[in-house]
Amino acid sequence: MKKTVVYMFYIVWILLFAGCASQNHVSIKQLETIPVLKAKVNGVELGYRIVGKGSPILMIIGYACTMDAWDSQMISELSKKHRVIMFDNRGAGYSTINKSKLTISQMMLDAVQLLDVLTIEKTDVMGWSMGSIIAQEMLLAYPDRVGKAILYSTSVDVEPVKKALDSMAALGKEEFRSRLFPNEWKTLNPEIYSRLPGNANVSAEVVRRQYKAIVNWKSTRTKLKDIDNSVLILSGEDDRVTPLDQSLAASSLIPGAWLVRFKAADHWMMYQAPTEIAKTVDFFLSTEQDLLLVK
Repeated sequence: MKKTVVYMFYIVWILLFAGCASQNHVSIKQLETIPVLKAKVNGVELGYRIVGKGSPILMIIGYACTMDAWDSQMISELSKKHRVIMFDNRGAGYSTINKSKLTISQMMLDAVQLLDVLTIEKTDVMGWSMGSIIAQEMLLAYPDRVGKAILYSTSVDVEPVKKALDSMAALGKEEFRSRLFPNEWKTLNPEIYSRLPGNANVSAEVVRRQYKAIVNWKSTRTKLKDIDNSVLILSGEDDRVTPLDQSLAASSLIPGAWLVRFKAADHWMMYQAPTEIAKTVDFFLSTEQDLLLVK
């Protein structure tokens, strides 16, 4: 009888523990289910979402997208160990815009001001596409506000990105969707389109202003050598928006930068390998690169 009681105690204890563990992290099926908060920064109001607990990581979204474009599986995985902060750039989604000139630098200052509102002195940063360019500017202007940085589908020069954006602008909706992923991969994974976000809540006027911000951005090629923060560069080998050679250039210019290349991956590769990308990011964030600090 005693053995039975003890056995039952352990079963109940395990079940309770498992229940507590599951409550600490809830799998995110749709980012839209996370409440939207608002912050006043630099004359506009930014919409943002926060999920998870732990060290903060600021997610900077890309061109013509809202924070809903982040892959929910990737965010869910990151939120297991991190306080994930997503936001809409000014004018996109839940964020307002004013008549001030829209520049990469201005969007970077918005991100820094959001950290001030959230009373976050320092955070890791992950930027995708245009967001990675904003993250570069943040590393250069406010290195003390950034812990480590992840530059996903990044660029160091304007011309390749301008060429890609001009090419995409001439495509119809279906043709555009057909170019999001490499042909062979999407043939093997036809269900991928069901996971993509709906139409982005970004007006044509804001897209036009973002386009001007990108083409007026000055290359960071000569400045990246000055970055002292630890940086991870993620690139798809078949990226048709920010070509692989741009990531290769960034990794060679930033001292100590990590470069992780995903085969058969395009610009939206977070939808191709959400868990793998999240685990790569988490490993990078947990690794101390400065061996003088390793005990």
